[in-house]
Amino acid sequence: MASFMSEFERILKTGKINSDTLSQILSLDEDQQQAMIERLAPAPDNVAYDILFFLMNTMEPTHPLRPRLYQLTMDRAHINFKFSMILINHTNPDRPGPITHLIKHILSKETDKALLKDIFRAAGRLGMEFLVDDLAEFVFYDDSELRREAVTAMERIGTNKALHQLEKIAQTDKCDSDILDALTFLKGKQKTPPVSQPREKAKKNRIRH
Repeated sequence: MASFMSEFERILKTGKINSDTLSQILSLDEDQQQAMIERLAPAPDNVAYDILFFLMNTMEPTHPLRPRLYQLTMDRAHINFKFSMILINHTNPDRPGPITHLIKHILSKETDKALLKDIFRAAGRLGMEFLVDDLAEFVFYDDSELRREAVTAMERIGTNKALHQLEKIAQTDKCDSDILDALTFLKGKQKTPPVSQPREKAKKNRIRH
């Protein structure tokens, strides 16, 4: 434990990630893991982000340490919105639970275009329907790049809610080729229900067989 903690302290000070050392965290006992978390909590953002990113991507979903690391990431994300990307990639989009309000808050406050685009793309990739209304608001922004990314995200989410939002936008002065293309694509994906046979025709078909 002493040798591990000294190496872990070196990582915290230098920011140089050693995957072999960090992998050992997953096999530590509960008290040792808690000691690691206590040292990690006040670490500089760049170091903490890299460590949390590595651990969350390495451990199994059922690992007992995961909830504590998830909560630590959540705590950091309220101060530094960049940490939200770790949460997004490790949250069930059908049950977003505690990150819902956080991500909505970030979308309403964040000005870093690169982070916003990352969130948009993740929302589209993961099908985060709960962000459709928030994405729709960016279509009315003057920033054409964010606007295009928001439309693409809604297209990739592809649910009825996303489709209805795009249809509403299409009725405004913000309608353009991106909106129309997204609508064409989503409507083309909708399955046409099979046409039911008339009762008599269906009966005759059964008799023939």
